[in-house]
Amino acid sequence: MSQLSCLCGHVINLTASPNEQESYLISDAVFERVADEFDGPCSDTNVILDSFANTASRVVECPECRRLYISRGLQGRNLQYRVYTFEQDM
Repeated sequence: MSQLSCLCGHVINLTASPNEQESYLISDAVFERVADEFDGPCSDTNVILDSFANTASRVVECPECRRLYISRGLQGRNLQYRVYTFEQDM
């Protein structure tokens, strides 16, 4: 995915890697499962990172309105997102 159009109208560029707008969200259960797969020495950290990235949800934050887009799976070849609106900093 190279860009995401936010509901506020801002187009979020996701081409650069790494970028400040995209993060990953992973559940504790998935974290433990993936960590167990690599229990012991592993010389290729890219394999470990790819394994986490492939099981995690992508989180994209709009820099304009601070909405969060959290991936919830594929529909065809497109990622589908659940959208959360920013309320306040705490």
